[in-house]
Amino acid sequence: MKKEGEEYRVAGESTVPELQVRKGVLEGTAYNFIVRLIDEDNYESPPSNEIAVTSLKKGEKPPKYEEETKKPEPVAEKKEEPFSLAFGPFGGGTVGLQYWNNKSGMAGGAGGGIMFDTAAARDRLLNMRTTVAFSQNWDYRYSKRPFLFTIAPPLLAPAEIYQTRFYRAKDMVRPCSVDLSEAFGFGVVRTPVVRFWLGPEYVLKLITTGSKKYLSVSTGLGLVLGLNINLGSLVTLTISGACRALYSFRYTEYTTIDTSDFVPGTVPPPYTLPDPRVKTHDQDNGVGVSGVMNIGVLFRINDTYSPGAK
Repeated sequence: MKKEGEEYRVAGESTVPELQVRKGVLEGTAYNFIVRLIDEDNYESPPSNEIAVTSLKKGEKPPKYEEETKKPEPVAEKKEEPFSLAFGPFGGGTVGLQYWNNKSGMAGGAGGGIMFDTAAARDRLLNMRTTVAFSQNWDYRYSKRPFLFTIAPPLLAPAEIYQTRFYRAKDMVRPCSVDLSEAFGFGVVRTPVVRFWLGPEYVLKLITTGSKKYLSVSTGLGLVLGLNINLGSLVTLTISGACRALYSFRYTEYTTIDTSDFVPGTVPPPYTLPDPRVKTHDQDNGVGVSGVMNIGVLFRINDTYSPGAK
């Protein structure tokens, strides 16, 4: 050991790691120490690095050992929570605009079903919401309708004749549908009472009605916004709205007539079945946009607000 400006001198020897220097030490004074190891044959090792130590003043308590004072604080493990689920009934409506082969028409519907959510209340960034709905829809279709009448010439069986005069008909169709959607929500506001989330969704819609022989399939993407209000520990009131872009294909069956060869001011002969210009079905495809609003009540299982849960 040595003080500043002095030479090193032997401070003591010890056969254990601890060495206490009790003599020749002044209080409140800085000292430098080096250590040499001596084996049983009295061979000395090179000196260690210098260690700077300041002695205590009278009445001053020694600090704890360094390894005790610098122990890292235990890291609290995040609580792993079980799988959560919320489910319950909902009702809602939709209204939109659809283009069928360059013809626009309003469309809408109302119905209800059941929805599932993986995080209605939990403090989790991502939630997935699945809805299954059964709806009553309304839609318009356009067609050229011929006048149909029956004649019975002498000695001949009655024959149905499609007169060349026609009118353009606009029918309202009221089919039923099964609507499926899958939304991926990101909880941008998460509190014990309120969760506000938004994200993309995928939509599949199947529409049919037997009496009108109407079949339609629609699929597309949308953006959904949702607000969950937690009522206690088991129930959530949820309100969501979505804007969707859809591509649709439909098949309808009714009687139409091709009038592209009609000459204005003339009276062409009647069309008698069978005639290739008379068709009894039509296929449309097009795009559309729609807005949707749903309100539901969810019952939660293992779905409670727990900050920091995985």
